[in-house]
Amino acid sequence: MTLPNKYEMPKEENIFIAKRVLVDSVYQQANLEGIGVTFADTQDILNNVNVPSLTPTEISKVCCLRDGWEFLLENIDPPPPTWSL
Repeated sequence: MTLPNKYEMPKEENIFIAKRVLVDSVYQQANLEGIGVTFADTQDILNNVNVPSLTPTEISKVCCLRDGWEFLLENIDPPPPTWSL
């Protein structure tokens, strides 16, 4: 008798959940990188709201973290390469 894997989810559901926790993931990564940003600041940056308490470099770093996550989520199944040997 085998037990079903109760944690198995389809890829679409995993992507949906990852997008829902995007702000929290970026916030935690920013703190790990040593960027002094609060959760509310992170949420404002990701919503394109100006945060005067942060430098442009810190805002850029948070935006790059967001862009990295978005690239990852958009390219989970990349198309096969078009080049040949």
